[in-house]
Amino acid sequence: MPVGKTSKTYGTEADLVEALRTRHGDPRQWVFVPRLRVGAGFGQVIRWRDRTLAEQVPNPLDRVEQTIDAWAMDLWPAHNFRKFAYEVKVSRQDFFRELEHPEKREAAVMLSNYFFFVTPPGLVSVLEVPEDCGLLYVTSTRCYTAKAAPRHQGPEPTWAFISSVLRREVAPSDPGGADADPPPAGQVL
Repeated sequence: MPVGKTSKTYGTEADLVEALRTRHGDPRQWVFVPRLRVGAGFGQVIRWRDRTLAEQVPNPLDRVEQTIDAWAMDLWPAHNFRKFAYEVKVSRQDFFRELEHPEKREAAVMLSNYFFFVTPPGLVSVLEVPEDCGLLYVTSTRCYTAKAAPRHQGPEPTWAFISSVLRREVAPSDPGGADADPPPAGQVL
């Protein structure tokens, strides 16, 4: 399929995330978390028209209300606990918006060893993907690597990020997940 053309047979963003879940399907080896917030808490108001995200919150790991479309961690020590972050794109317009604001993916890159854009085949060309990112194509039957992501080593995760992962894993069906309101002050759990 030529670059720029899409087909409904490839599905929605939710379909692509589900394909990634299948890719990381063995729960003995993988933790897979869709729609993962970078941290816990609230208070990061992002106004794109006023200033860039980097100007508002200089440290990407402090952008607690930012989300990663999907994140996976290999639980096997023999694989060095490798971590993958995925940014799912189903339109070229959305992909190019992401390229205009690379600071949006800084936290995801820092919290992973491999960062991939995930699209239907042909939506994005390998040549359009930034050097520090990979590209996965998802069809109705499989995910395959169109461009390998370079390995990088970021800082250790923050406790805010770890709590966000644990909240999503403990109550993955909870619509609020990491966004749920905390219990009232003084309430004993």
